[in-house]
Amino acid sequence: MKMDRTRIIFVVIIAFGLLATCGIISYNLINSRISSGQVEVTAVSNNGQPSQETINLDSPEPIWGPNYDPNDGLPTYVCGADAFGSYFTLQQMQMSGLDMENGFHLGIVPFDLTDEYTVTEDQRTALLDAGQWDCLLTTLDSVALSSPGVITAIVDESAGADQLWGRDIETINDLEGKRITFSQGSVGEYFVYYTLNMAQLSPRSQVTLVPQDTVADAVAAFNDGQADVVSGWEPDIYDAEQSGGQPLLSSEQLRIVMDVIVTSSQTISE
Repeated sequence: MKMDRTRIIFVVIIAFGLLATCGIISYNLINSRISSGQVEVTAVSNNGQPSQETINLDSPEPIWGPNYDPNDGLPTYVCGADAFGSYFTLQQMQMSGLDMENGFHLGIVPFDLTDEYTVTEDQRTALLDAGQWDCLLTTLDSVALSSPGVITAIVDESAGADQLWGRDIETINDLEGKRITFSQGSVGEYFVYYTLNMAQLSPRSQVTLVPQDTVADAVAAFNDGQADVVSGWEPDIYDAEQSGGQPLLSSEQLRIVMDVIVTSSQTISE
């Protein structure tokens, strides 16, 4: 069984690389032409004191391929991922039947597809750590401070998708005293801290952090006037334009964001 599981991990990584390469080539050609359980974790409250936060470990039901048969004896492999271009390789693998050709069924948990699939950043790493998922497609920073699994592949490097938007702000030196919102525990939060470090501003005393559960919530808070700056990623971040938001900084200038495949430690040990 260990060899079978290792083979599945290998197939997912290799197929992901091949299909992603094809997708990038196609994109460039087109672009040129058109120009159940719970776990408690320690969080930090606004006053800097640790507090207990309960994380729901009930995973949404994975979506399976069109020829999925739970009674055919094939092992399953479940991955969680955002609706992000580089991650759509999972859907390509599933719909082309590449998973079944290699002896397993790929299940996908597509974040934010519907309300049922709203999964916070903390839930994602907790579900992977608990072994409920076999892999998670995410950014490197998400697993930098915890060990929910093992990084088994690098997917890509962000070249503009991650962005910081603001209202009536010319440069990052003007962030002092501003309210900054982001999806807590996400790459958006990491992007904020990196930017503040460059501007030599303290996130504890020189700005007000307004964390949200999702990037959509962060953009909504910005548009509602609860924040002056929002950190997020495509396509959600573009909604910040509705309230007068303007791009301030992106990963096109700061090449600090990498997407990776993180495989559950339980899956690797099986």
